[in-house]
Amino acid sequence: QIIDNRGCVSNIDYVWIDVTPKPVVDAGYDIALCGDDAPCQVLAPTISNGSGLYTYNWFPSAGLSDSTILNPCARPDTTTIYTLVVTDQATGCTSEATTVDTNATITVVVHPIPIADAGPDLDVCFGDSGQLVGIGSNAGPLYDFQWSPSTGLSSDTDPNPMASPSLTTEYTLVVWSNGCPSYADTVVVNIHNIPTLSAGQDREICLGDSVLLDPTAGGGAATDVTFLW
Repeated sequence: QIIDNRGCVSNIDYVWIDVTPKPVVDAGYDIALCGDDAPCQVLAPTISNGSGLYTYNWFPSAGLSDSTILNPCARPDTTTIYTLVVTDQATGCTSEATTVDTNATITVVVHPIPIADAGPDLDVCFGDSGQLVGIGSNAGPLYDFQWSPSTGLSSDTDPNPMASPSLTTEYTLVVWSNGCPSYADTVVVNIHNIPTLSAGQDREICLGDSVLLDPTAGGGAATDVTFLW
């Protein structure tokens, strides 16, 4: 309605302001991947408060199979926060664009692959035991250990088990951290036979004389045998 400076009053007219709600984005739960060649994971957001006809834009686009679809497959090289912006095609309204940790964002965590070190090979005499030295690195802070085979080990989940196999055995170590397995590393426990010894024939000599003692070692003994009288 208008009133001019002479006091004349116009008729009343109206204009309607239609306030259309913006689409609301829930980008979904954060997900975790292992490094290297782990498969990608499909993002599964939900959209509400709109017409159902949308255009999509994920950013950044790096590591996504397609940044313009609802459910891209994500496989970034490093941990990445993705933000989804949705535009309602019927109204032109766009969801809030933010990189803050809200419903509009999802974090794809990329865990590093742990490194397993099974330690140096061991030489053990038959019937004795030696200690394996397993180490996990490059991830953490926690590590789980798995040795195989378990035969001859005091524990197949201890990083430093005692090994007493009955014959030469190659053990494989895989280390897990944050749900990600390492590549396998191996260690060989070489089992050596116990040597047998013969001190030779008994001898009788006269006082002041000497005789050559001639012991022999057998039973799979090494060629560089040391004798101790």
